[in-house]
Amino acid sequence: MIAKKIPNPKKSSSKAARAGGLVDYIHEPTLENDQEKCIHFEAVNFMTDTLEAQKMEMIALSLEGTRSKDPIDHWVLSFRADEHPTKEQARDAVAIFVRHCGLDGHQYVYGLHDDTQNKHIHIAVNRVHPETLQVIKINKGFDREAAQQAIALIEHAQGWQKEAGARYDIDQDGLPVRWHLAPQKPLGVSARAKTMELHTGEKSLERVVKEVAGPIIKGATSWRELHDRLGAVGIQFEREGSGAKVYVGTAPVGIKASTIDHKASFAQLQKRLGAYQPSKEIKPNEYHHHTQEQNVAAPGTGTTDRLRRLSECYLAVLAPERQGERARVLQIDARADRRGADGLRRQTGRGGVDLAAPQPLANGQTGWNEYLQIRDEQRRAKAADWLDVRARQDKERKALAAVLSAERLAHLKGDWTGKGELRNAIQSILATKQAVQKIELAERHRAEKDALRARYKPLPMYRQWKDQPQIVSMEVLPEHVQRAQRDLQPETLSTTLKELEHVIDQRGHVTYRLSGKDVFRDEGRCIAVLDTKGELSIAAALATAQAKFGNTLTLTGSDAFQKSAVAAAVANNLTCRFSDPGLNTLRDDLVVQKQKREQEARERSRLAAQREAALEMQLAAERAKEQAAAKKPEPEPQPKRRPTSSRGNEPGM
Repeated sequence: MIAKKIPNPKKSSSKAARAGGLVDYIHEPTLENDQEKCIHFEAVNFMTDTLEAQKMEMIALSLEGTRSKDPIDHWVLSFRADEHPTKEQARDAVAIFVRHCGLDGHQYVYGLHDDTQNKHIHIAVNRVHPETLQVIKINKGFDREAAQQAIALIEHAQGWQKEAGARYDIDQDGLPVRWHLAPQKPLGVSARAKTMELHTGEKSLERVVKEVAGPIIKGATSWRELHDRLGAVGIQFEREGSGAKVYVGTAPVGIKASTIDHKASFAQLQKRLGAYQPSKEIKPNEYHHHTQEQNVAAPGTGTTDRLRRLSECYLAVLAPERQGERARVLQIDARADRRGADGLRRQTGRGGVDLAAPQPLANGQTGWNEYLQIRDEQRRAKAADWLDVRARQDKERKALAAVLSAERLAHLKGDWTGKGELRNAIQSILATKQAVQKIELAERHRAEKDALRARYKPLPMYRQWKDQPQIVSMEVLPEHVQRAQRDLQPETLSTTLKELEHVIDQRGHVTYRLSGKDVFRDEGRCIAVLDTKGELSIAAALATAQAKFGNTLTLTGSDAFQKSAVAAAVANNLTCRFSDPGLNTLRDDLVVQKQKREQEARERSRLAAQREAALEMQLAAERAKEQAAAKKPEPEPQPKRRPTSSRGNEPGM
């Protein structure tokens, strides 16, 4: 029997979606797979009887576990091909599994499925305790170890055959004990790193670190030697929690030491080297070596060398603030296939091994150096253009701010005693006009950045590029195409502000209209939103208020209106904040969600462009083959041989 924990495929989903979707799948798997069927289904430790009520009950209890984002665990118990458990055996196996995991009394549902040659049981268990509402951590976080023990208990109780790599057996007291460990194999890189290596033709940082740090860690005889030799190649070994990680350069992301080699885990190293000693805590006279000072014999004495007292030694001691100094260079690798630990390029800064240099996965790869040259030139050109655009846009923003400030000062200076209504009207109209200029500048800056992103077409990965080498052009779309694309864009906030008309009443209040409809009214100390249904109407009122009152605004009215106003500000890229902390939190959440959607859209566009480039290269290769085949001369026909008679070879003829 095999036990496997299934991770949540949608970590951003709500608890209700997680629990409800999992229960539905276990009960009715045909909704996702026509070949899969549920032979038996049960729900245990619920107060209700119907499936929908039990699902709502599990969702409600999972919501009580506020300290856990996902308190629902999904496990699969898979039997061998020749094993066919009954309903009673499935029920007992699940009960043993849940009880050994320390979740006895918790809600769980299970289903015995038969869609492959191996029958298996899906289990969804709620780790929120039904009485204390505490989220239980299985085996202090080592839940897979507890699952292996539970498998041994189930196999012993029901007589199933053990797997070849079973880790536990049952002793005379009926308790699981370590039984067999598979022979240790060399640790390779992760599946994601392997996949990216095949596409990029370059060794992943994970592989490079294992090749460099692995032999050093295995061969070290003391903590001082380990820190010394790793530091010489720009790698730091640091303890974190109950384990340890290795860091390359100044990178904030480390690689677990236990993934480098079996003998590199923190527990194994402490057994071999003794209690852990950080490099910062090793005494300078123990960590740094010095050369022996020549002993000058005093007059009248012999020339035999004398031992010097330790207090007379001049040791090369680093300053305390420099002892923990890491490498000095951190470079960002913009290549999209590098994420997490692979997303940072490091440099040692100490000589020796340069972990930042791209290393080919295999020697003699076709066009490797040419590909690196093209990639680096494109990155340098793109970085230089980004710096130029940002510097110019920053100057333009500062210049516009100075112009608008001078304009406000010119219009509002002087004595306005007794003319408050007129001053308010002028200030309101001026704020709307200046809001248009600010928003137009921001929109133009965003368009320039989008155009710069579109200008640099993504370079295909090495695996695609080597099949049909070509330099990807860096061309801007023609002006008429860009203009046509801009014309197809939906109405923006700046165009809405430009189209506003205003009417001033006897009290000096300024009412703004759009297409004959009142949108908002400036009443001096506040702005009343009249069209609360239109997003652009609310955004126009917020933009005017921001230009008039400053960046921090106070919203009044119903909760629904305030949330709509925050959403309108985020949707139209307004930078205003709010006096209510709750609204600012909502605004920050909406900004993060918007950035995530935009990033996903850019990623989809990038992948589509890569697929298009790969398709173009494939078509070009096919056309080249066709042209080569068309130019190949046809073989000349061979002259027919005259048939010979068999009698001509007879003797005497």
